[in-house]
Amino acid sequence: MLARLSPIDKVSIVALAQSIQKEADALNISTLAAKLCVPLMSESRNRKTLVERLSDTPQSAPSCDQTVLLNIAADLIAVLSQRSGAVAINDERHSYALWYKTLLAGIHGKDMSWKDISRLTGISTDTLERFPAENLITTRELISQDHDRIAAIWGEAGPHHRKTLDNFWLYLQRRHRHLALTYKEMRQILIDLGLHSLRGPKIKNHGA
Repeated sequence: MLARLSPIDKVSIVALAQSIQKEADALNISTLAAKLCVPLMSESRNRKTLVERLSDTPQSAPSCDQTVLLNIAADLIAVLSQRSGAVAINDERHSYALWYKTLLAGIHGKDMSWKDISRLTGISTDTLERFPAENLITTRELISQDHDRIAAIWGEAGPHHRKTLDNFWLYLQRRHRHLALTYKEMRQILIDLGLHSLRGPKIKNHGA
């Protein structure tokens, strides 16, 4: 029974026992039990369970199955990609932001298969294979400070202000008058950043 205790636990228990014995001024177990009103028979049983409690290794939380983890990760990615604007969903189709396509193409370039990326993102492999990295990566030299500012302002604007280009233009005029941009320049910058408005005979115009 005592073999279950580590050497350091044994030393600590003896040291603790000596402190208790000194505090109670008892020379032996019988005297100590009498002073504390503990029956010796009960102490014997408790000693066994005490060793078991002291030597028990705390059980770690059970790890999730890999399939469960994958499903949870896929759900999180689906929500975050929509909330971040990486994926836009309408009645007929999904569209993907340029930066998201570039990100996924870069991940694929690091020896991760389109099939695995598809399992995580929910995007079909046929669609993913149309995201060639060489056509998507934009060099920083082509992005001006105005591009960075407009991208940041677009992110801070509410859904109503991003509904149409006119709405966003009014938002710029009211909140960011210091920007010396024309409507045409603003529109071109948004195009450079990969923003577009969905069009088609069966597609409702939900804005940019």
